Formats: sequence, C-alpha cells, structure tokens
Amino acid sequence: MATAPAPGGTGTRRRASELDPDTLARLEEERDFLLRSIEDLDAEHDAGDVDDADYEVLRADYTARAAEVLRAIEGRRAAMAEARRPRSALRTTGWVVLVVLVASLAGWLLARSVGNRSETTGLTGSGGSTRSRLAECQPLAFREPDKAISCYDGILRDEPQNVEALTYRGWAHVRSGDPKAGSVDFDRVVQIDPEYPDVRVFRAVVAKDAKDFRGAQAELDTLYSLNPPQSLLLTMQDMGLDTEVAFGLLDPGVQRCWLDSQRFLKAATSSSTTLAPGQALPGTEAQLACYDAVIAAHPDQVDALQTRAAFVYRALARDQAPSAIAGLDHALTVAPGDPTSLLLRAVLRFATGQTDGALADLTELRTGGKRPSALYQAEAKDLQATLNGIAGEVDSTTTTTLR
Repeated sequence: MATAPAPGGTGTRRRASELDPDTLARLEEERDFLLRSIEDLDAEHDAGDVDDADYEVLRADYTARAAEVLRAIEGRRAAMAEARRPRSALRTTGWVVLVVLVASLAGWLLARSVGNRSETTGLTGSGGSTRSRLAECQPLAFREPDKAISCYDGILRDEPQNVEALTYRGWAHVRSGDPKAGSVDFDRVVQIDPEYPDVRVFRAVVAKDAKDFRGAQAELDTLYSLNPPQSLLLTMQDMGLDTEVAFGLLDPGVQRCWLDSQRFLKAATSSSTTLAPGQALPGTEAQLACYDAVIAAHPDQVDALQTRAAFVYRALARDQAPSAIAGLDHALTVAPGDPTSLLLRAVLRFATGQTDGALADLTELRTGGKRPSALYQAEAKDLQATLNGIAGEVDSTTTTTLR
C-alpha cells in the first residue's frame, strides 16, 4: 500500500523521492484502480451482487487506501511543480513523435484502464474473499511486482484458473523483467478465456517490446473485436500503444520520412506564418521529396503512398491532392480494400469537393469491417466531423469503423 512521504530525513533525499516521476505514476495507477474499484463495488452492491457485510468492509478499505494515496500524490505534485522542466520541443499532439519519446513508459501506463473483473470471480461467499485478495494484490503488480507474484500465487493455489490473477501475475512477471514467465501466464489465460480483454493489452505490450509488431497488432485487432470497455481503449490510445505498433509496422525508410514530416508540421504550425486560402505550408515540397524517393525505388510501397497522402492532407497542399489521390488509387490496386487507403482517399476527396467518391470510399470502408492504421486518428476525426456536417447523407454507423 502506498504511503505519503514520511517526515524527517535529509531534504535532498526527500526531494529526490518526491520528484521521481515513476513513483508519482505508480501512485496514480493505484489511485485510478482504487477509485474504479469503489465505483464498481457500489454498482454491484446496488445490483444485489454483493451483500451488505462484504460491501461495508471492502468499501471502507478502498476508501481509506484511496485517501492515503491521494495525499501522497498531492505531496509529490507540489514538489514537482517547483522543479518542472519544459517538455521536449519535439513533442507533438497525438503524433508518433510522442510515442517514440515515451515508448518506455507505455507498458505500465496502459494499466490505468485494465483490470476488468473476471466472470469467474464474484463478490459474495468465497468469491468475496477472492475479490478482496485480488484487490490487495493488484496495486503491487505496478509498485512491487515481486511481492505481487507471491500475492497472486496464493490466489492461484486455491483457484488455478482465475484469469484475473493469472493475467496480473503475468504482468508482474513482465514488470520484474521476466517477460517469458509473463507470457506463460498470458497464454494460459487465453486458453481459459480467450475473450478476457486485459490479457490482450499486455500481450501486445510484450510483443511490441520484442519488436514483433505484427504480433502486437494481431493482439490489438483481437482486443477491438471483443468490444472491450471504452476506458481501456481510450487509455491505450492516449498512451500511444496502438500508434507505436502501427509506426513499427512501417517500412524503415518510410518511418524516417514520417518522423521528419511530423517534426516539420509541428514546427510549421507553431510559427506565426499566415497562409492564404489554398496555400500549402512553406517547405512542403522538400518534405514530399523524401516520400517520392521511396516511391520511385518501390512503386508498390503502400506505406509510402499512404504516408505521403496523409502529409499532403496535413500540410494543406491542395495542389498535391490529385497526385496523393492517384497514389492511393494505386495503393488500392496493390492492396484492395485496404482500410487506411480508403480513409485517406475519403478525406482528400472531401477536401477537394469530390463528395460522391468520398461517400463511395466510406461505404466500402464500412462493409470491409477493418480498422484503419492508428497513425491516422487525426484524419479519422476530421472525417467524422465532415460526416456530422452532412448528417443524413451517410448512415451514422459508418463512423463506427473509424474510431
């Protein structure tokens, strides 16, 4: 259980502890877990799934622990506010540059929204005991993984098929530096309950860390197919796991062009330059040259055709839109029905007044049922905004595929 900073000790030692971002993040993880657990417990009590005695004991414990953690967080935030440094100039809003800079943090930050309760564990009778034991173990998986492993071992001796205990013991193994042991637990969970969503996130993290981006993407595709809690998806997206995996799937040459162009866009949009209607950002042609070189060497490189088209759209390079659309036309002959190509062609067609063609792309995208690359969330949001503006012309379910 996390505690507030102890009084006394040297000022230097206390300051170092209070400024440690990992400590603050772990406390925030524990806070989110406890607050979410209180909400879940209240809902289950209201539904009659937990008796009054269990409810009072568990809620009092969660509330006391949450208050203690909140005090610790406030103390560390106050100290950090005095010494906070400006963030890197390369930081972008929702782009992959951010993902590259914080890749090492992605795994444990994702845990903020995982931890859904297993259908095999209840809150009354012996199930109530199991739930309270799980509640004791879970914060340890983020703060003290070695202790968490022992904690979950105790539960699994009594309930060897408890998927939540297996999943979070696996995550504790990963956190302690033993992803192989973690993967053994994850594989067991998939055998017992292949629809348990939490394990898919952790398996994706392990695959991503091993540079197995295709394997990681397969796990994320499965996760989306399970209709998981929205809070899990939002946190995963905010922390950049799906974007980092998508970036890892790009050809290395395309990755370099993409990163350069995102830095360019960040710098250009931060400047005070005023553009006339239809005017592209200055320097756009030099950035396009990187993509064009890759495409000249590999004309069927779908990644290059797609990223070039996205850059044209983001740089407001209207004069380049026809060539970008033509490139996507070719990409769709190489990979028919590719959802990313359809998404990008739709936004470019809408931007250039080709409404009928854009709606045709949306129809195909919807019927295909596959998700576009996470690299193009900005385009998906723009497309949704466009659809909201022409409500009635397109079935509203079209946007479901874009989220």
